[in-house]
Amino acid sequence: RSLLYFGCRNRSQDYLYSDELESYVSSGCLQLRTAFSREQPQKVYVQHLIRHDSPDLLTLIQDGAYLYVCGDAKSMAPDVHQAFVDVLQSTCGISDSKAKQELEELEQQGRYQKDVWVT
Repeated sequence: RSLLYFGCRNRSQDYLYSDELESYVSSGCLQLRTAFSREQPQKVYVQHLIRHDSPDLLTLIQDGAYLYVCGDAKSMAPDVHQAFVDVLQSTCGISDSKAKQELEELEQQGRYQKDVWVT
């Protein structure tokens, strides 16, 4: 199962590879969750969707999922990391430090990787 969270400001300007992504969704090989932050009065970011999907994400992680975070290192990456910490805390009932330790273990196993850049 492949689950992709894609976030950008505007669908019409920043939704890179939209045709390809939508075709993968149509073929059934990708589940896609999009966050277009400037298309509604209250901004919605990928980290909001991650928190909303906590139970499903925990199941994927427990089943051996690989997590890849790509994008801005300054704001997005730390916010998404904190969202994963929150998922582990809220669904497993563990402390902040234990959740961070769990993510570090996933990193050491190569199951949590970040490809981020500074703009």
